Amino acid sequence: MPTAQPPSERARIDDLLKGMFDAAIAIAQPAVRIPQFPPEAPRGRLIVIIACVAAAVGPVIAAGANSVVGLIAALTLVNVGISFAKPPLWSMPTMLLSGTAAATGIATINSIGNLGGFVAPSVIGWIKDSSGSYAGGLYFVAGLLVFSAVLTLIMSRFQTREQSQHAYQKV
Repeated sequence: MPTAQPPSERARIDDLLKGMFDAAIAIAQPAVRIPQFPPEAPRGRLIVIIACVAAAVGPVIAAGANSVVGLIAALTLVNVGISFAKPPLWSMPTMLLSGTAAATGIATINSIGNLGGFVAPSVIGWIKDSSGSYAGGLYFVAGLLVFSAVLTLIMSRFQTREQSQHAYQKV
C-alpha cells in the first residue's frame, strides 16, 4: 500500500511564497484605489475610520489566537488596516491648516509617531511583565487604534461643521 510522503522543505517554502504573493496581490488591489478618495470627501474620512477599527480588531483576535495561522492572520489584519488608513490620514492636516502651520502639523504628527514607535515597545513590555502575558499589551494597542478612529471621527465632524459655517458666511 502506498503511503503519502511529507512535503519537502523546498515545497513548503514554495507554498509559503505563493501564499504570500497571493496575499500581497489581494491587499495591493484595493490599496491602489484608496488614494482616489481624498480625506476631505466623506468617503476618505470613512476609510480612515473603518481601517482603524479593522486594525483594532486584529490585536484582540491575536490576544486570543491559539494557532500560528490565527496569529499571523490577526497581525496581517492590523497591518492592512494601518496601511489603508495612511494615505488619507496624512493629508488631513492640510484640510485645517495651510502654509507653515500645515508643515508644523505634519512635523508634529511625524514626531508623535516616532515617539510612539520608541515608547510603545517599552509600554507593551511593561504590561507583559505586570500581567504575565502579551494580551494586555495587544489590548492596549487595540485601544489606541480605536482612539485614533474616534479622534478622526471627531475631527471630521469638526471639519464638516467648519465647512458649513464658511459656506453660510459666503452666501
